[in-house]
Amino acid sequence: MESSEIRYLNVMELAKQYKTDSQFSNAIDVSPAYFSQIKTRRKNIGDTIARKIETELGLQKGFLDSRPEVKNPIEGIIINPSILSLAYAIESIDPEIREHLKRLVFNWQ
Repeated sequence: MESSEIRYLNVMELAKQYKTDSQFSNAIDVSPAYFSQIKTRRKNIGDTIARKIETELGLQKGFLDSRPEVKNPIEGIIINPSILSLAYAIESIDPEIREHLKRLVFNWQ
């Protein structure tokens, strides 16, 4: 996932915390028109605007660059991105070795 996509997803999640787009644009100190361009992807979230949003919302520098949590669409649970990365890595392991790892993990008490 590219940084522009990660930033976009993070900003959209933050915007959900506000009743209106106008309230969110006021909170991040940009015009509603500018936020509309971000929302419709006519404008990318570059370094300058990303740092401004983080500052205005009191977020840690680089927050918008961190991968968002992924919701499992089947169960609606939240999966930490590092766990998801681990799951993908495990899937790439040889199936026979993966089965040995499963037995080791699930039988380990």
